[in-house]
Amino acid sequence: MADASPPKEAFGKRRYTENFRITCSHEEDNMVPTIMNGVEYEELPPPADLWRATKYAHAVDLIENGLLYLTNARIYRGDSDPERGDPTETDGKFIRQGVPCTTAHTNPIFLWCTTLDPDPDAVLAVWRDCDTVVHIREPQAFAERILRTAKAQGVKGVSFHAGTPMYDKAQGGTQPYHWAESIYQKPERHAQQKEYRFALVGDYSMIEVPRIELSLGPCDDLISVVNRK
Repeated sequence: MADASPPKEAFGKRRYTENFRITCSHEEDNMVPTIMNGVEYEELPPPADLWRATKYAHAVDLIENGLLYLTNARIYRGDSDPERGDPTETDGKFIRQGVPCTTAHTNPIFLWCTTLDPDPDAVLAVWRDCDTVVHIREPQAFAERILRTAKAQGVKGVSFHAGTPMYDKAQGGTQPYHWAESIYQKPERHAQQKEYRFALVGDYSMIEVPRIELSLGPCDDLISVVNRK
């Protein structure tokens, strides 16, 4: 796993690495680093392990070939599946100075979602159309591999994020403002998913692109099958 200390030159200013913007968040007058090797984390350190429900054929493709699809959030807005679908995906509801506010992103958001739930039976009980659970070891290294591959493939990305959603969309979130906050907010009815998501903010020119296909190369060093129906 990479060193947990973010590069000092990223502090207090905005930098650009190829197509991906690197930013820094602030809490009062103290700079709070959230960037690690180009990935903006909602919280540091990242989790040590993640899991994902999928189809067995997709699991094999990911492990052996590194085939990964980041899906445009617009797809989930129209998905009829009660767990996967969310008509408000990446739109936010917050309370600011006592006033209800809504937020949205002009740029497209591409998502790849996992879970913090280590129980494969519980995971498959939520995702009933899946037959396999994979275990992602060292999520930080995995996130950095995704980012490196996206840049190498010339994806027009603005920024890349990883984190856990807040399940408070119905009542409106009250956490401190952060520009990417609505990416990490979901309805309370999805709380059982215990989600941890990777989100690539794309260039506006990609607004109609349904998904981004990445070829990470073999990922058996980071991912393995832990359960299969």
